[in-house]
Amino acid sequence: MAIKGPQPSQVNEDLDPLASFTAPPKNETKTERFRREQQELSAKHISDRIDEDLNGEKFKAANRSPAKKRVRVLVLGHRASGKSTLIKQIQLAYAPRAARCFWTAVVQLNLMQNISDILGIINQEMSAESFSSSQTHFSLEFIRQYSTIKLQLGFLNSTRTELSRQLSGNVGVTDDSDIKFPDKRTNEEVGAVLAGFVKVVKVLWEDETVQKTLNASLKWQDVALSSCGFFLEEMERIAVKHYQATDDDIMRARLRRSGVKEYRMIFETDKFEGTEWIMYSFESTRSTKLAWASFFERLDAVLFVAPLDCFDEWSDDNENELKRSMDLWGGVVRNEMLGKAPLVLIHNKINLLREKLEAGTKVVEHVVSFKDRSNDVETVVQYFRHYFKQIYRSSTSSGKALKNLTSKLQSVGSSSSELPYDGPVDPPERVFKAYVAHDDARLVKSLVNFIPSTATLEPPKAAEAL
Repeated sequence: MAIKGPQPSQVNEDLDPLASFTAPPKNETKTERFRREQQELSAKHISDRIDEDLNGEKFKAANRSPAKKRVRVLVLGHRASGKSTLIKQIQLAYAPRAARCFWTAVVQLNLMQNISDILGIINQEMSAESFSSSQTHFSLEFIRQYSTIKLQLGFLNSTRTELSRQLSGNVGVTDDSDIKFPDKRTNEEVGAVLAGFVKVVKVLWEDETVQKTLNASLKWQDVALSSCGFFLEEMERIAVKHYQATDDDIMRARLRRSGVKEYRMIFETDKFEGTEWIMYSFESTRSTKLAWASFFERLDAVLFVAPLDCFDEWSDDNENELKRSMDLWGGVVRNEMLGKAPLVLIHNKINLLREKLEAGTKVVEHVVSFKDRSNDVETVVQYFRHYFKQIYRSSTSSGKALKNLTSKLQSVGSSSSELPYDGPVDPPERVFKAYVAHDDARLVKSLVNFIPSTATLEPPKAAEAL
């Protein structure tokens, strides 16, 4: 018999699936009550400690030695271009201790979000079964067991909320002195809390009914098939007090935050020790009309990440991904709000481009203007670099040359595009640098040496330094 659930008008799929589980059950035993109260006290301890850190940060910042200099960098590019990977590489190379604490907390948060995703999907399917629209039948035995499990996991909600709050520094919302990033102590306390839930999560994750429900869920497929931010299968390794994120964990970690993302680091190594870097990341699209530019002032550099392996990839609206990247680049070089900030163009994912070409993918089959050129990495990279540079040079003209360039890169049928050629235009009076990322370590070193040399480095106020 189907269990009666809420009426359709009462169902809100956007509600946090954990938020409704914190109320004690009606028939709670003394043992269950004791266990629940102990878990609540542990979660409250972490919450109070984080609040204490946040409240005391202004005082500590005012008495802390300021960073020697400050560099502000904006990182742009289309979805999955490699922006986050570039930022992580800079963090690990020049601020490794702080970076590892920060991304350890992100991995821990990802793990708790994975658990929340499971509960949300199961709850949705159980509600759907009440209206006979679910493909999964839930036995009474499963319902009883699941009710107990979700109550226990509900106590993770406060820990997850506080950790998420600590990780979310938003541009234009929080001021410098309010930002407090996770430290080793936070990592250990969250790890200790997670360790207490390993067994119950394992029971949930390995349940046959749960697996069947998840496998039938499109939402879960989006979560599980992406290696980014999915750590549930490694919970026993991660959910321990002294867990520290590995380099591989950091590259896979995903900070689920919409809009502008802000990453702060004070360099710990090299000749730039003590210099503070603030890096802003934004997933730019043409629909935003570059409105994000008004957020930023006194930028010392704008990095645009343009992968070259996407020449044969097409978006859902049948637009070539390489053309999409070129369109965004054109918007960046013309945007007046960015002023005269030095521009750095980075062509990455060369290894993936090489793999495609060696596997037999022909550029001319997707970009017809490539014609009979050699289908090797060096030729292809040089060919595409030419057009990105031409868009940059066209930014000094009336815009006609740029319009001609980008408008001619149109879909031919559904599988090929043409890159036009327009004559060279005099370059603008602006610092411009282009890199091809054959070696990530060398690229990061080149960027860190180049950007401060072109920037007017501002010494931050003592009260603002982190």
